[in-house]
Amino acid sequence: KQHFKMTINDHDQFTGLNAVHVAASEGNVKRLVELMDDGAELDVPALGENAGKTAAMIAAGAGHVDVLKAMQRGPSMLDLKAADGGTPAMSAAVHGYKEVLDYLISKNVDLNAQDEDGWTALHFAVMANAASSVKALLAAGVRTDIKNSDGDTAEGLAQGSKAGIKKLFGKGGSSKRLDGVKEGKKGCVVM
Repeated sequence: KQHFKMTINDHDQFTGLNAVHVAASEGNVKRLVELMDDGAELDVPALGENAGKTAAMIAAGAGHVDVLKAMQRGPSMLDLKAADGGTPAMSAAVHGYKEVLDYLISKNVDLNAQDEDGWTALHFAVMANAASSVKALLAAGVRTDIKNSDGDTAEGLAQGSKAGIKKLFGKGGSSKRLDGVKEGKKGCVVM
């Protein structure tokens, strides 16, 4: 009789997550540290519904800054991109997790990184009308002139957003209408 034994980095066949992803999504720092001590790999991408996302991106998208801090014991996972080019900063920005975003900024992550559709953390923050994220990113000195694959800058997108977001940029931009989600070549995506 043959038995299959899962290893520490294996994915659950139903959720597509491994133990590190689960600990990151739940904000379970104690479990994450145990897994790291046992040799778990932090850079293994998720499968299934979260396909391509890293544990750092999952933690950032859930607002778990303590998990991100714990991950810094090893090589930096904070700039590691998901399969679609998404980063933890993008996840934190779109969900408005200012504490997480402030932590990532303090760690000098690449805030101007672009996903496969050319979107930056600032594009996501604008589209989600996440004013605290937009303010934090602008204060950190992100570029406002980066164009996505549709030719839109975050500043241009802000001109069609809520007045509070628009005012953060001042004058300029286009008059694109926002619906709170990313719209690109591959459809709508919320990280």
